[in-house]
Amino acid sequence: MSHQLPCVTNFLSIISDEAGNSKGVRMIGYIGEETLTTETASAV
Repeated sequence: MSHQLPCVTNFLSIISDEAGNSKGVRMIGYIGEETLTTETASAV
């Protein structure tokens, strides 16, 4: 998973630059929740 980190960091920085910091943070939080929900459902 750690090999994906540079790609994710670059992606998040693009979001912040494009959308502005607060909007980017909300988007990141939303993506994080979606990912967590999906992983939890898969685990169960």
